[in-house]
Amino acid sequence: MSIIFISHRLHSLKHIADRIYTIEDGNSNISGSHEQLICTFNFYSAFWKDIMQLA
Repeated sequence: MSIIFISHRLHSLKHIADRIYTIEDGNSNISGSHEQLICTFNFYSAFWKDIMQLA
């Protein structure tokens, strides 16, 4: 079973998604679990780095 969940609230994805895909400029360029995406440099990991600095 698959569910497509589109959100601009990325902080909610780490709790509900097994696999996360990001779309930039109309292309899906990266995918993986929250843990996998955090370990690489990409839009998703940059977002989380910014969030953690605000906390």
